[in-house]
Amino acid sequence: IVASGENACILHYNDNNKVMNDGDLLLLDFGVEYNYYATDCSRTLPVGGKFTEKQKKYYQAVVDVYKKLEKMFFVGNCIDNINLKAADLYNKMVVELNLATKEEVFYGDPQNPVTKKFFMHGISHFIGIDVHDVGSKYVPFENGMVLSCEPGLYISDENIGIRIENMILINDDKPINLTSEIPFEIEEIEKLISKNQYLSH
Repeated sequence: IVASGENACILHYNDNNKVMNDGDLLLLDFGVEYNYYATDCSRTLPVGGKFTEKQKKYYQAVVDVYKKLEKMFFVGNCIDNINLKAADLYNKMVVELNLATKEEVFYGDPQNPVTKKFFMHGISHFIGIDVHDVGSKYVPFENGMVLSCEPGLYISDENIGIRIENMILINDDKPINLTSEIPFEIEEIEKLISKNQYLSH
């Protein structure tokens, strides 16, 4: 998936016919296959090389959620527990970012939470021979399993779509980020782009 601007809010965008403009965010969801095993990774980059202040605020909120959720990938836990934690974090996030009111979040329809407007996909899935491999959200994690951790934030009214996705290896109580060599911190991304003439224009 390669999507910029408003198209980054389309989860499986594939038209690939939009010209990127300075000020857009570019969402990339990509992977390779190695020895018949799949990979899955997502990054969000600022077209032009620098995040705006508003983009930084939104992006950092996703980074903060990611870091809290990554710690939950340990033996014996399961995707369902991570989903519950993510729901709590998103409730707080949308209020802190002034995307929704406390009343909308905490007293709205529980069958159609307001957070679904800003985050509408799963937080994790198994990765193996298939990029979305089989496995129930209630299956306890075991050593050697690999899963995604992919929080996002989609604000269609502002043409902003952000996703950070890493592959996490279950390793007792110390999850290993298998895609850690691909930067996702704001300063790292801006520094990388500034050093590459092809990315900064």
